[in-house]
Amino acid sequence: MKKLLYFLVITSIISCKILDQKKQQIVKNGFLSYSLSTESTKVDIKDSFLEMFKDAKNKEDSLLIKNLIKVSTKLASSLKTNLEKHDYYIINDTIKIIAPKEKTIYLPKTFKKFTEKKFRDKIYKTEVNWGDLYKRWNTNYTVEYNRKDKKEILGIDCYKLILTEKSVRSFDTYIEVYELYVNDEYIIPFTYYDFLKLKNQLSFNGLILECKTYYKETPGLNNIYTLTDYNFKKQKKSLIEFNKSEYIKQNL
Repeated sequence: MKKLLYFLVITSIISCKILDQKKQQIVKNGFLSYSLSTESTKVDIKDSFLEMFKDAKNKEDSLLIKNLIKVSTKLASSLKTNLEKHDYYIINDTIKIIAPKEKTIYLPKTFKKFTEKKFRDKIYKTEVNWGDLYKRWNTNYTVEYNRKDKKEILGIDCYKLILTEKSVRSFDTYIEVYELYVNDEYIIPFTYYDFLKLKNQLSFNGLILECKTYYKETPGLNNIYTLTDYNFKKQKKSLIEFNKSEYIKQNL
């Protein structure tokens, strides 16, 4: 009888492990497409420049800030209506990102980027190791889970996760907030998502279906990435093939 009970317990444990493995999918290949929208208002922009205006040391500075406010408020309404498409191709531990006028090969393990950018009918190719710069900054993260705040995007259930980044740099301290809706049935390292601009190798994983990012001081000025299409099929390796010698190394 004891042997039978022992057998049933072991079988139950193994079955649970198999179910967990089936439930969670490690993503080695995949395609994620996001739409990027920018939310801002004239009031938000004026408020963000208000302190700068107060601190202006002379008449020239105050006039410069007034011009910034004028130009920025003019752009605010157009920013709200513009939508950009950002495509991510996951091929093992390399990411190909295609954005308007820009293509990037991104290596999450080192935060290195090989970027091809079009500017005024010319193509510029640069290699930047952002990891070297991030090491010089003191960056910490806090995370807040809210599994009661749920959404359904593209038929996928997701919950809210707030990631807060505090980065102490040589010239100032920045606090950036990322309000995410995540499904953790898919194991995708958060470092794969370039829009998070992570500066440390964090252990967080999941499929991000929506990301709202903003600086803590100006929550009214924000970018919102929303997943519009995806698949986890094997991607073409040719997407991440490139001639490294064509890229000019830039030091930060």
